[in-house]
Amino acid sequence: TNIVRGRLQSQAVSPAGFQRAMADAGVQLQVAADGGFRLVTYPGITPDMVSSACRAFREVLGAKETS
Repeated sequence: TNIVRGRLQSQAVSPAGFQRAMADAGVQLQVAADGGFRLVTYPGITPDMVSSACRAFREVLGAKETS
């Protein structure tokens, strides 16, 4: 199991909105009122699942896709 922590710094979405949008994209995470969040991985997470989560972050936060 791995824990990844981050902090939402976007003004485009609220912490609650970010959590909902990520859940809608299939990524479960916990977001605190101050924008801090954490994701927990577990055995069985595949590289495709990680790529999907990264894509969801870009889409939700409006970042451009990079190669």
